[in-house]
Amino acid sequence: MTIEVGLDLETRGVVDLKKVGVTAYAEDKDTDVYCAVLRVGEETFGHDVLGVPNYRCPDNIVRYAKDPNVIWKAHNAAFERA
Repeated sequence: MTIEVGLDLETRGVVDLKKVGVTAYAEDKDTDVYCAVLRVGEETFGHDVLGVPNYRCPDNIVRYAKDPNVIWKAHNAAFERA
């Protein structure tokens, strides 16, 4: 059975993304991911990650990442990957 997982990462940074581009923005030391949102079917999972000491990726996400039957979809995936 194939499962589709939608991924959206929310970030914040001090450099201007439109001026410096995706790579420089993502690599800047002051850019942080503050929230990861996943959608599986009709269910949506939000995970606050910023400021969480010793943040550990939730088990359901780890299972999806290891499963070869899972198809990951992300709007503007190049940004999410960076």
